[in-house]
Amino acid sequence: MESVAIAPTATGAHSLEEAVSRELSTLRMSVPGLLSVLVATSDGLPLVGDCRGTDRQTAAAMAAAALGLGGEIAGRIRQGDYCETVTRSSDGYFVTYRIGEIGVLAVVAPTGVSLAMLHHEARTTAARLARLIPPAD
Repeated sequence: MESVAIAPTATGAHSLEEAVSRELSTLRMSVPGLLSVLVATSDGLPLVGDCRGTDRQTAAAMAAAALGLGGEIAGRIRQGDYCETVTRSSDGYFVTYRIGEIGVLAVVAPTGVSLAMLHHEARTTAARLARLIPPAD
């Protein structure tokens, strides 16, 4: 997986990047067939992951836009905090999951993937990532 630097922590940026990459690998193993998985900041910078069909910068920006719009919609309809967005196209899905206050997990999946299984596994991954990645200063 491609990656960019993550802010240093007490254990070091390199080990955090590896830990995030392991989480994404676990997600891929749990939900076979995923085309892309990416962790991005809430302002659209790619952190760790890969993308097919578009470049990482664009995918991270789209994920951040979905996060922002989803958060705005959730606030306006007064149904609690934003959690995720599903964009369904004729050939698959672009799904974003909020990672605490720090960012977004974006997944591209083909139509044959079980959306229920994807939600179950990706929600768990996003929760683990929220505990793993420190908030920006």
